[in-house]
Amino acid sequence: MDPRAILTAASQMPFHHSFREMDMDSSRDLRKEEIRDFLNKQGDDVNEVEFNTLFSIMDLDLDGSVSFKEAKAHQERELQTIMESLNQPYP
Repeated sequence: MDPRAILTAASQMPFHHSFREMDMDSSRDLRKEEIRDFLNKQGDDVNEVEFNTLFSIMDLDLDGSVSFKEAKAHQERELQTIMESLNQPYP
């Protein structure tokens, strides 16, 4: 299957469901602890430096939490990076 088709489909998945799953306190913003807990549940082994780097990249407005808009923008940037590495234009 064409990797571009897979990534395009993935970008259309209901991201808000994943966001809600991470947002344990229903605040509509993700705290560091919520993101860390989600990564741990997914089995992602991220050290403290990597995690802090990830969080700082996602927290665009530097308010100490990640909004849905910031999380979605991060997902879009990640998909674009993957597509570029595959030498495929991002839709």
